[in-house]
Amino acid sequence: MTTIQRTHRSTQPSRGGLMAGTIVGFVLARTVGIFGFHLTFSSGLAWTVLIVESAGVVMLLLTAALLWRRRA
Repeated sequence: MTTIQRTHRSTQPSRGGLMAGTIVGFVLARTVGIFGFHLTFSSGLAWTVLIVESAGVVMLLLTAALLWRRRA
């Protein structure tokens, strides 16, 4: 296994975590506010992007699990 493949495998969970963090930030800003900022308006595409990003988190974590299982 090359160094690039090892690095790619080890960064999958952190990429999913970053995407999940942006989802949590959006939901908090939209509902109760975060860091003194409260989002009162969002475009119609905001909820579509939220769904697509959620699917991305699932796919990244699934890929990470498959890569870790193949390694074992």
